[in-house]
Amino acid sequence: MSARQRITCAGNPATRLLSCVRHRKVTTRRVGVRIIAGILADQTHSYRLGFVIIALLAGSGIAFFAPATPPAPPVREPELVSVATA
Repeated sequence: MSARQRITCAGNPATRLLSCVRHRKVTTRRVGVRIIAGILADQTHSYRLGFVIIALLAGSGIAFFAPATPPAPPVREPELVSVATA
């Protein structure tokens, strides 16, 4: 395990699993896009098509992110106050 993974995966046990999974997803994506670009470069003898496809995928992410709105705040029920009788 690298030092970065130890730092990412350390901390609160409740969030440790999520941060480790998130870190592995990012690492997998970084490697995956390079593999896709390499395979397309082997087939077409140019990296251009691979990087155009990766750029289009990134652009589609922006297209989904731009119109997104923030989530509504959670609705909280009022707390019940008990009256002590003496």
